[in-house]
Amino acid sequence: MDDTALHTSSMAAGSREERLELILEMSPVGVWELDVVSGAAWRNAQHDKIFGYDQLLPEWSYATFLDHVIPIDRAMVEARYGGALEAGTPWSFECRIMRSDGETRWIDAKGRPFRSDTGKVVKLIGHVIDVTHTKENEERLRLLIDELNHRVRNTLGVVQAIAARSFQEHVAMDQARADFAGRINALAAAHSLLSESNWTEATLEQVIEKTLLPHRQPNMSGGGGGFEVSPGPNVPLSAKHAVSLTMALNELATNATKHGALSHPEGKVELSWSIAQPDEDAADTAEHVDAGGRNVEISWRESGGPVVERGERTGFGMSLLQRILPADMDGQVDVLFDPAGLRCRIVFDAKPLDTSGS
Repeated sequence: MDDTALHTSSMAAGSREERLELILEMSPVGVWELDVVSGAAWRNAQHDKIFGYDQLLPEWSYATFLDHVIPIDRAMVEARYGGALEAGTPWSFECRIMRSDGETRWIDAKGRPFRSDTGKVVKLIGHVIDVTHTKENEERLRLLIDELNHRVRNTLGVVQAIAARSFQEHVAMDQARADFAGRINALAAAHSLLSESNWTEATLEQVIEKTLLPHRQPNMSGGGGGFEVSPGPNVPLSAKHAVSLTMALNELATNATKHGALSHPEGKVELSWSIAQPDEDAADTAEHVDAGGRNVEISWRESGGPVVERGERTGFGMSLLQRILPADMDGQVDVLFDPAGLRCRIVFDAKPLDTSGS
């Protein structure tokens, strides 16, 4: 081979080495080579950055690596290491490390064994990747699945209760079907509203507007289809409170349309809400309401309808208002069968949002 060919070959080799060095410097993957006999390791700069070092340390070893592995994962890593050396198989694992700055991170590491002429594993060459974001996403997905399962169980329980109270012997089948459909539609409306915020919250105003919409009657006097809603302060509701209030308001609106004020053309329903600090006397009459909290009071007043009389039976709507809603909202519900029109007062504490359940 002449001098020109040797020079060209040397330049090509140098170029390949430079490209490889550049790739190792720029790669987001940590690359390492471990001498099994001495425990010393070569690695690229990214390797040490993953462990929290801005610059390559003067030296690195298997012992240095183990010092960064959190104690709870260390036995697993050592067992995998020993198994790889004994069987001559790849060293592969995920574990948590403590970086030099004290931050805990997840890594994924894999190493390929290389044997000597005698067949003994003498070194491992591999890579390490920071997979913290992947692990966090996996945990979020797991929590979402758990939350979904929880909500499905709760929803099925609600549907079962609605069916049991809608289809009763004293209720005609056509009426029972209509009641059941209305209640399921109200439940669906609450779920639809909450899905817009990933089941974190809904405002009281949104719940009222969404619930009353199917019950508004365009032919009635006024522009509200029989409802006169006085906007109040912004009140965020947890998912659980939003569902409970939706079901309760739907029962009130259904009753008003079928039997109450909205069954007459001149009838109307006045709905308002406010926030007030309760005094001690009010607290004495509302044992479930936090006397030191920001109490929300919802007022429902019907007028212009038929004379109100209390029925002999306690239906689903009244059970929901007087028993289920106070327990769900940790509040108080007062229902007054005023001959001039049904009145309902709902009081609950505007606590910090609890987004963990519905």
